Amino acid sequence: MVIEARWKTKASWTKRSDQIWRKIEKRKHPETPDQPPSEPSRAKLKTILADIQIKVTFIQQENQNLKDEIVQLKVAFQSQKQELDKMKTTLEKSAATNQGLIQELEATKKDLRDEIEESQRLSEELDDLEQYTRKNSLEIHGVPENIYTTTEEVVLKLGEALNMPI
Repeated sequence: MVIEARWKTKASWTKRSDQIWRKIEKRKHPETPDQPPSEPSRAKLKTILADIQIKVTFIQQENQNLKDEIVQLKVAFQSQKQELDKMKTTLEKSAATNQGLIQELEATKKDLRDEIEESQRLSEELDDLEQYTRKNSLEIHGVPENIYTTTEEVVLKLGEALNMPI
């Protein structure tokens, strides 16, 4: 297929150079309707051939430059592909780590809520216990502690003194 393309290219160059040559000849020697076209001289053919060889050499150099650029692009593409693959792997690891941290944070939040609820419950229980112990710890100012044995006696005597039934 490559060989066919080269032959087609070479054939098209040959055809094109023939057309150019004919135009040049027509300008130099305009034909009259009864004269057949004249053949170019050997020197002219050599000049045309040299021009064609120069053009072919130039095209080959350009072709080689394009091949080199393609190779460089392939190398750069592979390098970028490897770098992208590394970044993908790192991103996937980071995503997995983040997911684990999110789960751990949710568990910690739940534990914290549980601890706060427990602390509130314990605080309420402590307050209830303190209230219960204060129930029997009634202190009346102005009455010495060692005169009566129970608080109930003091309250009853105070009620009598104030003329208030209890």
